[in-house]
Amino acid sequence: MSKQKKYCLIGLFCVVLIFITVFIQRQYNKTLESNKSALGEQLVKALYDYDSVYELDAQMTIVKSICSEAVYNDLTIDNEQRTLTTYLKFKQDPVHVIIHNSEYGYVLYSLQTDSVSEDRLFCLYYRICAEGKIDWVKEVECIEFLDTIY
Repeated sequence: MSKQKKYCLIGLFCVVLIFITVFIQRQYNKTLESNKSALGEQLVKALYDYDSVYELDAQMTIVKSICSEAVYNDLTIDNEQRTLTTYLKFKQDPVHVIIHNSEYGYVLYSLQTDSVSEDRLFCLYYRICAEGKIDWVKEVECIEFLDTIY
């Protein structure tokens, strides 16, 4: 085999190797983003999808396992402020989460319960630290602007 053919084969091999490496990296990044998105959804469901207060209490172990200690302390039902501002409005009714959209960094959802109107939208923004735990959370209610064009 001539030197020129060997160099061509080596060059072709390098191009194929680079292509495969880029493809694998893209697939890895997609999987990583998907896992980060799933972590946000898991948090929302652990916080708001339950049939009884006892089930909610048990789900706090999930919250603890996926959140930093500081975030967990803010979100736990043992936090009196959170119980007063969040869970008492459900009047001990069952609550189920309906996820409308989710990507890494936020989960857009509504709640199916007798105590809260189903047309209200909520958003949980979050960040994941290098250890793979949620280390920052912001919860908001989404209020759409009124349509003023008739």
